[in-house]
Amino acid sequence: MKPFRYVLKSLFNNSVIIEGRKRKWIESFIIFVLAMIIALIPTVVTIASVKGSALLDANSNGVDEGLKYFSETMNKKQIKFKIKEENKEKVITIEESDFKWGENDNDTDGYYFNNRGEDNYFIYERYDGDKRVERLRVYQLINLDANAFSDKIESIRNQSIETTPTSSFMAIGKTSSYLCVYSKASESWASPIAARFLTYDRFEDGQEVISSYVGEHSLNNWKEFIDTSYTSTKITSLFTQVGIYAALNFGISLFMAIMVFIITRGKNNPYRDYKFIEAIKIVSVASLTPSIIAALIGFILPAYSTMLFMVILGVRIMWLTSKNLNPAIRN
Repeated sequence: MKPFRYVLKSLFNNSVIIEGRKRKWIESFIIFVLAMIIALIPTVVTIASVKGSALLDANSNGVDEGLKYFSETMNKKQIKFKIKEENKEKVITIEESDFKWGENDNDTDGYYFNNRGEDNYFIYERYDGDKRVERLRVYQLINLDANAFSDKIESIRNQSIETTPTSSFMAIGKTSSYLCVYSKASESWASPIAARFLTYDRFEDGQEVISSYVGEHSLNNWKEFIDTSYTSTKITSLFTQVGIYAALNFGISLFMAIMVFIITRGKNNPYRDYKFIEAIKIVSVASLTPSIIAALIGFILPAYSTMLFMVILGVRIMWLTSKNLNPAIRN
């Protein structure tokens, strides 16, 4: 049987798969690799389609307004954030006018700077009914190294809601920023509705960011900044998650091959001549149909896409062994 015809028949015919255990291993290997790729397509599409700025589109609890006010405040105070390249790494710098970061003029517009204690951050507030509520904090942490910056983020998210009510915040670090959004009903600093780790590696040397986002397009500029700076994090997440799910799919496939091999053991079992490599071939070819079904359902139900292949493969192997490798049926 020619390879293409063999593949088509194997999609629904278990007998063809079992008979194919004597075919060349390269055919089974190619089919298995194809099955792994198809099974992971919904996961890849789902992760790749995530936009960093999506956290501003729904339930942002005033963060979008706060970011616009922050840019307007920085622009008014002539405080500029610029991307520069240092030691082949993109970093952010602050160029200040005589009006320094952290100096208050008034808070009539709903913003001011916290100058108490060791923290220095911009605060944006708005009324919720008759009560003025903090909606966004912006920490300026460019003097911290990467480890200290991470420790600061962790300390913020470890605060007690009893002593400090939750507020969305952005931490601007030298090599990266962090944006964390909380809902009005948030019950813990450790449970934001969304968070983004943002890097500057995709911006041009000398480009002004953040402080230049003013005017009618200010929110769109912020969204573009978040999308661009989230790209590297998204790519890293994509490769990490795809690698993990690929390893899980491979692991469950190997487990199924072991199960087929064990089921065919036994002194009086008519299938005891099956070798382990043949069991691997059987599962490799049998995995194509589950991968196609998992991909189709995965696009409809993306939340379950990572588990579908493993479940459907298990069902098909159980069906295959009960119908085609059952000694009682053969006898």
